[in-house]
Amino acid sequence: MKYEHSLRELQRITKSSLASANVVPPQTPVEHKTDAIVRNDNHQIEEPHRSGPFISQFTNEVKQHNSLHEGDAKKITHIRSSAKQSRPSRENEFYENIIVHFDLKGAPPRVPYFMDLLDLVARSGATGILLEWEDMFPWTGQLEVARSSDAYSMDDVRAILSKAKSLDLDIIPLVQTFGHLEWFLKLEQFRKYRENDAYPQVLCLGDEEGVAIVKDALRQVIDVHKEFGIKYFHIGADEAFEFGVCEKSREWIDSKGPAGATKQLLALTHLKNIAEYVKRLTGSSATVLAWHDMLKDFDSRMISELGLGKIIEPVIWDYSENIVTMPGTFVCLILRNGPPKKK
Repeated sequence: MKYEHSLRELQRITKSSLASANVVPPQTPVEHKTDAIVRNDNHQIEEPHRSGPFISQFTNEVKQHNSLHEGDAKKITHIRSSAKQSRPSRENEFYENIIVHFDLKGAPPRVPYFMDLLDLVARSGATGILLEWEDMFPWTGQLEVARSSDAYSMDDVRAILSKAKSLDLDIIPLVQTFGHLEWFLKLEQFRKYRENDAYPQVLCLGDEEGVAIVKDALRQVIDVHKEFGIKYFHIGADEAFEFGVCEKSREWIDSKGPAGATKQLLALTHLKNIAEYVKRLTGSSATVLAWHDMLKDFDSRMISELGLGKIIEPVIWDYSENIVTMPGTFVCLILRNGPPKKK
């Protein structure tokens, strides 16, 4: 089971000073609040290590849904249409928000079953869903070739989003923009945009044409999600293990002058570019989210100088009940203050 926490909220529950080398979450939750995302990649529902009013009910009820139903999005929208439901208040709960992550590659649910899942998610106390569409989105244009043969139609997508909105669930779209781009980089026509030709995971960050394809994916997803409101937009950016090695990335680094530039600057500049693009399309009120695992290892001064803390909110993920310890300098990123000043 993967638990993810918004860093801007996580800072409220850490009991460590900025000067500390590590951040340790409290052993016993008190009056503080944060956000949690229950993530089940490819919908493999696992038994959690601990029970709770949301997790245990969600796990047990999903296991009972062992059959898929036939139908189409138009019928579902008609049959299941109802007045918008108000979700219960979590005012006195430790987690202010609980988001269920649907990673739709590999084993995506059919639309009728998806509707049942959304009912279950809302009934179990979740406040929102994180939708990572990947090749299940009905891509058009140059990305149409990357669509799964079982991809949802646009009517399907709208039916899913409409259902979630009727349940008063926050809807957070996720489009990977750095690593985890196998869904299109695996195809021969997009092979030239790989950071490493042998592996289709990471985008060649220095290739403007490749970056434009990612922006096209962002635009298409945003266009349909805007109809239902975008409070948050997630740009992924986790587990990009190799970057700065393709020819155009190396050229970008070399072009920065005699002093040169690090691979980190290339990656951070790319993330800033992507975040600003998302902001332009979604509006200034939307919060741009990104996974924390790459950011935590980058130079905090560089992050501060680029102003990333003002446009990206990191989200911690971890396959455990407790968040792993982090360098104290990363807490500074959370607080947007940059690294501690030397006396």
